[in-house]
Amino acid sequence: PKDAKIFVNFVNEMVEAKVSQRARFKPSIAILPNNDEIKDMNNATSCKQALDCKAQDMDFEKVFSDGDKIQFIAGESYTFCLWDKALGGPMPITAKGKESAMRGDFKVFPVGPSRAFPQINKNKWENVDDISYIEWVHIDELKSLHPSKEGQIKASDDSWYWDGERSNMKNHAMVVHYFHRVS
Repeated sequence: PKDAKIFVNFVNEMVEAKVSQRARFKPSIAILPNNDEIKDMNNATSCKQALDCKAQDMDFEKVFSDGDKIQFIAGESYTFCLWDKALGGPMPITAKGKESAMRGDFKVFPVGPSRAFPQINKNKWENVDDISYIEWVHIDELKSLHPSKEGQIKASDDSWYWDGERSNMKNHAMVVHYFHRVS
């Protein structure tokens, strides 16, 4: 109906206005030195500069605004901070000239309650032992990531899913990521 389209546009404009109001207040990280020694003060300043550079590189403000949009629409959002081996530059070289096993970088992204599933019947975050989230990945990307399972990867055409980030979910498969707390 015509009224539904107008209502959705109105809600979208209201959410965008609220997010832009909150964007004026930028989060800031303060790193304080442990003592008054000049070395410790210099280390704190260097760490602050490195974190600011990383936040700018990641477009941290966009991460916050995306999280705010999800929260205003759905009532809550979950922010995942995960290590991704595919991110980052070339393989780092150790002092002995060998390639380091540590490669990659972390990624931060917000997820709405329709895609994140913490352990049920837990009233506090301290008691949650596992959480999972879903994402929709194009089947060609999945086949390139997992060539040994190529014959088993099929598009999830039998289930309909609306994602606020993307409208075209054709030829995508649902991937469930599961995390459990180390005991």
